[in-house]
Order: sequence, then C-alpha cells, then structure tokens
Amino acid sequence: MTIFKSHLPSVQIDERPMATQILDAIWRHSVENPSKKAMINAKDASDFVTYRQLYLHIHSYAAFLNDIKFGQEDVACVATKNRWEYPVVLTGTLAVGGIVSAASYAFTDWELARQFNDCGATLVVCEDAVLDKVRLAVKDAPKVKNIIVIGEPASTGGPGPKIYNLTEILKKEPSYRLPKIKWRVKKDLALIPYSSGTTGAPKGVMLSHYNLSAMRATFHSYLEKQVFPAISPNYDPKNEALVFFLPFYHAYGNTLMIDAICTGGTSLVMSTFDPEVFCSTIEKYRIKSVNVVPPIVVFLAKSPIVDKCDLSSLIYIGSGAAPLGQDLSDDVMRRLPNLKGLYQGYGMTEITMASHLMDPIKAVGEKISSVGDLLPNAEAIVVDPETGKRLGHNQKGEICVRSPAVMQGYLHKMHDTASTIDKDGWLHTGDIGYVDNDGLFFIVDRLKELIKVRGFQVPPAELEDLLLSHPLIADAAVVGVKDQRSGELPKAFVVRKNHSLTDEEVKKFVADKTAHYKHLKGGVEFIDVIPRSPSGKILRKELRTREAPKPKL
Repeated sequence: MTIFKSHLPSVQIDERPMATQILDAIWRHSVENPSKKAMINAKDASDFVTYRQLYLHIHSYAAFLNDIKFGQEDVACVATKNRWEYPVVLTGTLAVGGIVSAASYAFTDWELARQFNDCGATLVVCEDAVLDKVRLAVKDAPKVKNIIVIGEPASTGGPGPKIYNLTEILKKEPSYRLPKIKWRVKKDLALIPYSSGTTGAPKGVMLSHYNLSAMRATFHSYLEKQVFPAISPNYDPKNEALVFFLPFYHAYGNTLMIDAICTGGTSLVMSTFDPEVFCSTIEKYRIKSVNVVPPIVVFLAKSPIVDKCDLSSLIYIGSGAAPLGQDLSDDVMRRLPNLKGLYQGYGMTEITMASHLMDPIKAVGEKISSVGDLLPNAEAIVVDPETGKRLGHNQKGEICVRSPAVMQGYLHKMHDTASTIDKDGWLHTGDIGYVDNDGLFFIVDRLKELIKVRGFQVPPAELEDLLLSHPLIADAAVVGVKDQRSGELPKAFVVRKNHSLTDEEVKKFVADKTAHYKHLKGGVEFIDVIPRSPSGKILRKELRTREAPKPKL
C-alpha cells in the first residue's frame, strides 16, 4: 500500500481566521513603509492603493457591512474583473464572519441568478459595467437585498435591492472595531467558489478559513524553499513586483493574490489579459517570475508582440490550470534566452488551489512535463479506477489527494461530496497519472469530462442541459476539441427534431445565455443519435474519436 508524501518537511498552519492573518500582514507592511504600493493598475499607474490605504479601506468596508446587518455566515457574491478593490471586499467580508462566493464577470444574468440562488447570496458586489446584468439576475434571486457597485452606476434608484457605491463607502472613517466572533476556523466557511468537479454542472466548493490558511502556508513554504532560490540566491519577494491577470475569482488567482499581499510585494493588476500591457509591464518593472496558464505560454512562444518588448528580466514561468506540452515549453525556452525554466503545478478548486508544484531546477528534459512533487502536508495515492487497487511507482491510475487544503465538501450536494471524498479523506481528482522513481507526478489523461478553455472550466452537462431546453433539439452531447490557442473548445453534437434548425441558430442560442468561453466555438455537428451506454450515460469517447485526426494515406 503506497502512500506518496512530499519530500519537504511539514509546515505549521496558522489557525487564526484568514482575515486576521491578512490584516496583520497588511498592518506590518504599512508600518514598515506607509507609502508602499500594494497594488497598481497595470494600464494606469495613477490608479493604485498603498498598504496603509488597504488597511483603512478594509475597516471602512467592514463597518459598512455591519451597518447593513451583514455578518456571520452571510454570503456576498462578487462579480468583478481584477482590481485593487477586490481584496478590500474579500477581506472586509471575511472580517465580519461573512462568506465570499465569487462569480465570473462574464456570466450572463441567467448564470448569475443560478449562483446567487445556490449560494444564498444576500449581497452582490459588482462593477458598474455589469450592473444591468445583476439587476436582471436579482429579479430571479429574491434573497439578494443589497448591491454594491464599483464605479459609477447610471442609476441607483428603482425597484429591487438597494444600491450603494463602493467609493462612497470607503470614504467613511474606519472607527469600527471588528466584531468578536467565536470562530471555528476549521469549519467556518470563507469562500464558496464554483467548480464542476469531475462531472456535472457547477457546484459550490466549501472552503474554510483553515483551508485557505493551509493552502497559503504550504504554497508559500514551497516558494521559499524551491522557487525563490532558483530565481536568485538574494531573491526577496517583498522587494519584487508581480503581474496579475489570472482572475481573482478563480482558486489559482485568489491564492496568488492573497500570498502576494501577505508577503508584501507590489502587484501589477490587469483587469483582463492584454498582450501588450503584459509584455510592457514585465519590461518596465523588470519582473523576474510570472504565473500563467498554457494559452499564455502559446502567446509567449508565437506572438510577434513579444519581440517588441525587453523580457530579459524573466527568469522563471510557472504554469497551471491545464497540462503543458514539452514542445511548447521548448519553444518558449528558445525564444526567451534568459529564461532558466518553465515549471508546472497541479491542483483544483476542491484542493483550494494546488497539491503539487515542480521544482524549477528539476524541470528540464523529459521532466519538464511533470507537475512536480507534493506540497508540504499533502499526500497522495494512485489507484486503479476499475478495481480501486492502490498502485506503485510508474503505474498509471487515478490520482487521489489528502491534505489540510481539501474542501469541506460541495454545497447542498452530499452525494457528490461522498463520491469525490472517500471515507478515508482521499479526494478523487478524476485525473489519470503516475509517479516516477524520483517521486515526481505526471498527469497523462483525465477521467473527468470537464472541458478546459484557456484555463476556464466548461462542464459539458451544463451546456447539454441548456441545449435540451431548445424546442427543436431532441438530444445533445458536448465534448472538448483540441485547439492550439485555447487548449480545448466546446463542440456540440445535436439530434434535431426539425431539420430546419441550423448550426448558427444553435451557436447563437448558447451564446445568448452563457459566458464567452462556453460558446460553441468548436462547432456544431448534427447526428442521428447520441451514443449512450445501457445505463444512459453519454459515450463521450466515441464522440471524441470522431474528432481525432484522421491518418494520412
């Protein structure tokens, strides 16, 4: 019975509430240097926040939440792009005992309403650009009582929830003392991000304060021992700048953002990925390390924009959210001659972010495709997906992880939780991989049906349910098709009730109701019957076979 463990020593996990940890760190940084900038808008350097301002803003925001009777176990849904106000809203909400459920700003009103209702949000925080969508969504989400807008809303009147402006809220004197809460750090929820798990529609992932604390502690320990020394013997993250474009609402971006604030560096924040801003920011601030997803690696390997900027400061690139091929890694290494390495990690929302990270120094040759070693405090097994038998080195099976960062479970989904986390606490990832003789993990396939589009999760079941609501569609199945830039794109196989239905009508039907990354850019194909097993399960492998490249004659 082989249980794989990290080669790094276990770390002590801070058992204080997450907001206390973040606020204490911000206070230390503001005392050391009151004018130090915590976050800067990468497009507009005049839009920034210092650590001192961040500390005061969080307290002002928490005071406002107290005024509107938002407190312990209440849920705030946040739908914004990346911006410096995000950690204010996050930390202020956690400080009063509230829970944050972040949503994609790209969601339609239908998708927003579904999340508002499922997580039980009573407060929504959004940008002015998406206020109209939020207003439509709350018509079908009666629990929402208040909306806070970042920016200038066209109108704050009218029926529905009361609307407030964040700028006005943050002008208040932060005289408020945070409430005394009887914390159960290992159980009290901090975040409810949404994930599709191994199968099915999006589900709320219940992450406690302890989950976040464990993720931050083990992730930062790995950075200190493996990544920072590889960049430079004298590398001090407190004196460095980082560029952020990964969405803060995603587990990957959220963990990196919290770690950056707690560490005390300066973050250059991009609301969305802009190729020219990304490159010019690296050049201007002499950034040494970036965290990306595979489509950005494609950009660095192939885009002519890269040649317009001096990226010689870049020493290491960390990639996650989807597997990265060796050929692509080699292309980037050749194009950026000062780059010492490109390393990968592995994780999922259900593990708060990551369970594995590769040592940058070891990420060479055939090892470059490895997702690395386990983080401290984590352990893993590899099991035969058919028999459940535990496997040893160099045997392919499902990767299962156990760590203090593993979620509490899925919100309102006891059955899904039980099928994902077994009685011994092992989280079944749905990914197939193996462990080599050096203890490094490799991901080779996945059991789960999830489609990954530029790092975004697209659950086929969600799109299938939507397609089946169309009056002219009798049956439907969705699979991911390979795409060099996006990794995968959703493609629908559709059985029509009426031959008058066109592929463009199907595409528009989905596009009108979903975020851009869920659009059927992989195409629509009409077929006579959807292949299914005797139990009725869609045989996606058969559909994927139709998409496989045909051998040349």
